[in-house]
Amino acid sequence: MSSKPFSRLPVSVTPTHYAIKLKPDLVNHTFSGQAIVKLEVKEPVSSIICNANELDLLSASVVTDSTTISPVISLNKEEETVTLALGQQLSPGLATVTYQFTGILNDKMSGFYRSKYMVDGQEKFAAVTQFEATDARQAFPCWD
Repeated sequence: MSSKPFSRLPVSVTPTHYAIKLKPDLVNHTFSGQAIVKLEVKEPVSSIICNANELDLLSASVVTDSTTISPVISLNKEEETVTLALGQQLSPGLATVTYQFTGILNDKMSGFYRSKYMVDGQEKFAAVTQFEATDARQAFPCWD
């Protein structure tokens, strides 16, 4: 069995700031979220690629000074990436992408996961994070 070759994300678009909102559902072991990412577009692009793993992307928008784009979203589970096909060329400059998504509070101790504890003999859960290396992509779309 061969492992997939390592590849980096394109450097034509890079993040400069993240605003993340995560809302855990500790009963159903799921979460919903929003990521607003400010980007520097370094060269003309027709798509934006970032990392995402085990997330369901509900919607995305890309905003520049002059336009708002509703891209076509495609996930590549093997590569752990999400591609936003813009349908037009995005010029160099600043842009903001907003993602709406859901995910699972896994029990794998990576990403955004659940941890079990006991209070007065009753089982409870907490939502906790482990973002070392490439685990943040299990919590929100990102450039990790």
